[in-house]
Amino acid sequence: MRNASALLAVALCGTSNVLMASGDDGLIDNVFMPEYHVPVPELQGYAAGKLGVVTPGHWRVYHFLAYRALTSRALSKDELALLAVRGHTVGADDADDATDAPSAAANWIKARGAVRGAPAVGIDVMADVGQFTMIVNCPADAFARAGGTLAQRVKQGGQQWAAVWLANQDAVFANCSPEIAQRPAPVPRPMTLPPPLPAKAPAWLVKDHAYQRAAAHFYAGRFDEARAQFLAIATDAASPWQPLGKYLAARALVRSATAVPQALTPELRVRLGQARTELAAIAPDYAPARALITWIDIRVRPEERRRELSAALAVKPVDAGTPQMVVDYLFLMDKLEPDLHMAADPMTAWIGAMQASSGDSYSSAMDTEPSKRRQASFALARAHWDARHEPLWLVALLTNARRGELKPAEARAAAALKPDSPAFVHLQYHLARLALAEGRARDADAIVSALLEQPQAVSVRNRLLRMKMVSAATDKAAFAAAKRTPAEQELPVPVPNEGLPQALPQFDDDLRAHLARHLPLATMARVKPLLPAAEQKWLAELAWTRAALLGEYALADGFTDDLARGRASTLHLYERYKKAATAQAKRDAALLIFANTPELDPRLIGDEVSRQGRVHWSCADIGFSGAADDGMELVSPAFVSAAERALLDKEKAQLGKVSKRSSYLIPRVLEWARHNKTDREAPKALHFLIASTRNECSSGAQDDSGRRYSKEAYEYLHRHYPKSEWAAKTRYYY
Repeated sequence: MRNASALLAVALCGTSNVLMASGDDGLIDNVFMPEYHVPVPELQGYAAGKLGVVTPGHWRVYHFLAYRALTSRALSKDELALLAVRGHTVGADDADDATDAPSAAANWIKARGAVRGAPAVGIDVMADVGQFTMIVNCPADAFARAGGTLAQRVKQGGQQWAAVWLANQDAVFANCSPEIAQRPAPVPRPMTLPPPLPAKAPAWLVKDHAYQRAAAHFYAGRFDEARAQFLAIATDAASPWQPLGKYLAARALVRSATAVPQALTPELRVRLGQARTELAAIAPDYAPARALITWIDIRVRPEERRRELSAALAVKPVDAGTPQMVVDYLFLMDKLEPDLHMAADPMTAWIGAMQASSGDSYSSAMDTEPSKRRQASFALARAHWDARHEPLWLVALLTNARRGELKPAEARAAAALKPDSPAFVHLQYHLARLALAEGRARDADAIVSALLEQPQAVSVRNRLLRMKMVSAATDKAAFAAAKRTPAEQELPVPVPNEGLPQALPQFDDDLRAHLARHLPLATMARVKPLLPAAEQKWLAELAWTRAALLGEYALADGFTDDLARGRASTLHLYERYKKAATAQAKRDAALLIFANTPELDPRLIGDEVSRQGRVHWSCADIGFSGAADDGMELVSPAFVSAAERALLDKEKAQLGKVSKRSSYLIPRVLEWARHNKTDREAPKALHFLIASTRNECSSGAQDDSGRRYSKEAYEYLHRHYPKSEWAAKTRYYY
């Protein structure tokens, strides 16, 4: 009978046991140095104190682990196994009730076959609680345990009375999908009650019937009636359900206050407070009551509960109850966002200080207008460091420090920390970052090179190699640092309809970002032999495009063969370009290549086009192109000379004046076509340009030049080449 009691006890709780931690935004991590999580192969070392670099963007569960390690309470292998960190989640990999409950309901329907002649039923486990919100009203355990209880009733009462019990239980589950209206409901909601019992029903069935009626009211959202009936059961010493009566009466009170999405009004808070008092009376002997008290506390006294959890989690050895405590703590931190750094408890304040610059990449080391939250967190970390000189707060201090902000004594303290400290690599990394920001590339390179000589976790090594590309004194040393190893040896999840990549990537985005952001054309030509073949091909596209747009045909010539390789259908256009003897002929040949090759793009990204906002040649305005969390791709590599930077600025200023692709190419190709009407490439080029305008992005009505030029090209094509295959293929200009 105790097992049967557990059936409806779990069923009426109506809450999922999936342990979801804070912070998952559906973002895709960098495969070389994940910005949001610690790679699985590195997690044990991280939890044990080999922290490497603790990034501001890490989900908070990893900041919690770092806090423990930095305060000499690192997790053992067994403790980490109990905590079961999985991405942004902690705890066992339990199924989600929203997915599992329908399957359990289907299994229950099969289990009903134990009663001969049982009528067919259908069950919907979801309830509509308003505001476009659905909840799992009848969880998976309700159906699983109902099957076990039914088997007991068949043995206990035979087919006749088991059939009666089953009819009653079917009535209970018929209430699984009500519309639970906002209180007060204007009219009572329809519900299904277990039918009256036949005469001479056995005593056990009478007691079950009373319990099933209460459960039916509960599932139907009639919580006051359900509560009254559960309280009556609690006073019935003859009922096998009596031990659960008080708990489920309190549970009905909780559901009456929380089932419908709404703010906790004073009336609802009173209900939850009363439920908590009732649960506290039975909590010493009943674990579900203790769990429900915690659930109430995080909603009605969140600040106090967060402080309690923070104090316990900071020092308490990990046990079976810790995962749920961590989940509650992360949930409560979300409620305090964005003011975590202002919390009174040290762990929350430290985590808030560490996250203060999340989304404000380390590139803002160059900024003179720091964010207010980062500034406040920097001041907080400094105050704690000055008071106690704990490495914990030195970590937060350097994480938030920007160019010129660190005091010499603070820098000396960070540099003096011993290599066996969990904070060592983190502090060294930020000392190097600040050295780069302050123009001391040689000092930064010395730090990074020393760290790379020591064993490092894969993701940490990749992060250091990204910095090495900036700090290295020579181009050879910089590009030698380009090759990386993925931190987790798994192919990334494929984009739908695009299939899996054939191999793990070897190069991070910073390689191409440096090429596009920081190298003038002449330097691109010089460093090309230092790059792997695949990246040489990409560089050829970039450099040829920029050179051709700038009229630097001598430089473009050096990339033409690389660009033409593998482009069989347009190879003749590259041959035409190579044979062109004058600048005008080169320009005309380049226009035809551009018209036939829409992927060619000058790739002006970053600050240099912030006024126009253009990131792609086919876009008028799609905003700023962001950087990874370390911002290293925004920093000009040390091997690039001042003269090269000046030359790059001149090239970008000229390229910044180039209009959107359609606006630039169509008028020029039309002009060329008017002078070369018999050239077979003319109608073809016009067709491709018209087609490509359909894929351009626009900033709105003020940017209609693409459509206007497309219409002009369309009319010219159909007027002068009406019988060509290209005119036949071009049915619209929009």
